Amino acid sequence: MNPVILIISLVLVAIIVFAAVMLIRNILAPKKIGSIKKLIKDGKYQAAEKIAKGDAPTKEISDPYAPKEVQDANRKLHEQDAAKENETEEAK
Repeated sequence: MNPVILIISLVLVAIIVFAAVMLIRNILAPKKIGSIKKLIKDGKYQAAEKIAKGDAPTKEISDPYAPKEVQDANRKLHEQDAAKENETEEAK
């Protein structure tokens, strides 16, 4: 294969991969923002701060397409985690 064609192909593949990554990040960003707004609305400021910093998973309560049971279970797990975290902070 001609080296020029190989270099052009590699550059095109790199551009396509970069565009795909940027597209995926932009699609996921609104879910992250939505989850932060929901947590702030619910008064869960520490959890919202963690998600904004990237310290916590974003697949929690925010998925509007998840069944209600899944959202409730995620919310309950999140509340349990927050309670455990508060207990450890109070113990210090």
